[in-house]
Amino acid sequence: MKNTFKTIALISTLALSMTACSAVPATTVTEEVVITTVETALPEVTTEETVMPEIERERTVYGEDGSRTEYFYREDGSLESGKKYDENGNIALTIEVSDDGKTSYNTFCNADGKVSRISLTTTGEEIRVIEQTVFAEDGSYDFFEYYDNEIEKKKSSFDTTGRLIAEEEYNEEGRTTKISSIGSGDELCLEYEFEYNEDGTATGTEYNKDGSRNVYLFSASSKQQMVYHYDANGTLTDSIRFDYDENGNIAVTSTYDENGALSFYRINKYDANGNITKQTRYSPDGKEMR
Repeated sequence: MKNTFKTIALISTLALSMTACSAVPATTVTEEVVITTVETALPEVTTEETVMPEIERERTVYGEDGSRTEYFYREDGSLESGKKYDENGNIALTIEVSDDGKTSYNTFCNADGKVSRISLTTTGEEIRVIEQTVFAEDGSYDFFEYYDNEIEKKKSSFDTTGRLIAEEEYNEEGRTTKISSIGSGDELCLEYEFEYNEDGTATGTEYNKDGSRNVYLFSASSKQQMVYHYDANGTLTDSIRFDYDENGNIAVTSTYDENGALSFYRINKYDANGNITKQTRYSPDGKEMR
């Protein structure tokens, strides 16, 4: 669009005075002078409509086994619910996510049609498990806590009344670090603690209700090597050593007294299925004991 502006100046009353002796009167001249003409180009005004990407509200994912999972999303794109169907078209799992995106409820259906419900604490749309509660049909349940890499951190077991009855703790590698058992009077009945060495071996300590304790030594392959028994006063009472055959079965158990002297040992025989077929007990001098 162009607008033209034209400026015109009128210069008037230009008096040409003559001398008094002149017979010609004074003359007034009006002159039209065009000073400038400017054409100014104004910018074109355009209106562009911004198109927002459409949010996917439903999505279906198919599994190689013939199953399919349907996901449903809110207007803001966060996951709202989902349904998983098995290869026969039966509902195997339902998912419901709360508005805050942190808690969801999963219902599992097994082959017999029985349902177990799990509540999960997630990171929203990602569905990365942080905590979850697994309910049994009798009303008892287990509460799980996880590390950021989703490896189990802690498991707490509750009976049908909601009373804590056992706890298990794990390190970030998934290895057990502590096991606790709680009695009917909420007292600690039994407790295990495990420590792991750089070479992969481990030490486990079992604390009994009467104050006594047992210390276990494990190989890097998690096989028990030794166990030491201590009374409530912390005094060593005896110890046992375990030796294994080529199939990983305990071939010999050797028992030592409080001073570390061999008391007796036992040799085990197994069948092809790993079942013990014979146990023979021997004295320190190699004589069979009955």
